Amino acid sequence: MLFRSFPASKRDEFLNEMLKRDEIGAIVFYVPPSDRKLGWDLPRLTQKIEATGLPCIKLFHDLANPKGAESIKSELREFLASHHTLITQRGA
Repeated sequence: MLFRSFPASKRDEFLNEMLKRDEIGAIVFYVPPSDRKLGWDLPRLTQKIEATGLPCIKLFHDLANPKGAESIKSELREFLASHHTLITQRGA
């Protein structure tokens, strides 16, 4: 599920709704190099998510670049492996 909303109150509304859903097992933030506007708000959003106990990851590599895409795949594999139990318990 994607979201890129302005103002911040719209992002909060969307995030609050998503965090209520039992099938959400983790949050993935992807901020491509071409769109850094959301980046300033990531610390606040991350803190909000971590307070719920959900794991989250922030990805900044360029998917259009093969090296960037491989970096994202590697980071996601590591993230999923280290949080697999929690993600599957919540997402079940």
